[in-house]
Amino acid sequence: MGNLVSRAKRQFIKVANRQGYVQRAVRYTTIDHEQFLEHAAADTGISEAVLSGVARAICHQLKQMLLNGHSVEFPGVGYFRFGINAKAVENAEDVSADLVKRRKILFVLNADMQERLRRVSVESFVVEEE
Repeated sequence: MGNLVSRAKRQFIKVANRQGYVQRAVRYTTIDHEQFLEHAAADTGISEAVLSGVARAICHQLKQMLLNGHSVEFPGVGYFRFGINAKAVENAEDVSADLVKRRKILFVLNADMQERLRRVSVESFVVEEE
């Protein structure tokens, strides 16, 4: 199980039209590609050079599959899928690709990862205003 920290800061909450304390997760660091490969190599015994080639191939395939409309599963974690935002119209004859306003890639956690996330403990603190 993991342990996360959140910090709360007083700010204006637009939808409620009032001041309140809003919590955000504290991010410790960003693990870069090399650090990630180093950890994976230590776990598997496979060299970082081999893992780097595998990671490049997986990323290339992930991009190709997603950009061609496929969902891609990452076992034990979740899946990536392509999505769009489009303007709604009343009549079927008005539907066209020109109505698409945004293309996006979504990530959805699988049930196991959702359950693990629910069990992560969270420690909170308040950031005092200056």
